[in-house]
Amino acid sequence: MVSKGLIVGASAGYSRENLELFVASSLAQTSADLWLLIDEQDHAIHRWLSVYDRIRVIPTPFKEGARASVVFRFFRILEVLRSCNYSSAVICDTRDVVFQSDPFARMPGGFMAAGERLKIGESSYNLDWVNKFCGPTCFERLRLKTILCAGVMGGRVSNLIDVL
Repeated sequence: MVSKGLIVGASAGYSRENLELFVASSLAQTSADLWLLIDEQDHAIHRWLSVYDRIRVIPTPFKEGARASVVFRFFRILEVLRSCNYSSAVICDTRDVVFQSDPFARMPGGFMAAGERLKIGESSYNLDWVNKFCGPTCFERLRLKTILCAGVMGGRVSNLIDVL
């Protein structure tokens, strides 16, 4: 088991400019390895990231389109986590996340994510997503649950696998 942390993110259709702060801050503020699921057609981003020792580019087909990839990336990230040899990881957005410090320095042992103030059934945005991808039976089971921000989640890899 690798003792240092793993940061996992995805990019479907983002430009280098969209990713530069995320990449630079993760490398400067953490000692973690960075595994990025990058659209398999995005050869310029692959070339740019291939020069960094701590970055592993995972060419990924995002055939669902950018909007649907927001959800489908988690199925691909789940595959990545099941195959990795790290004890802890952070799953995060790549376009709007900047590391100001090392999240692994104060990460709790189990699982962390930010909760929203609304329940799933109170948010039309989340209601649409849950109904579309899980169906009405699943929605009924989840509608009173607090929305978790999926933009940044972290913890033990085994716990992240259970959540996904």
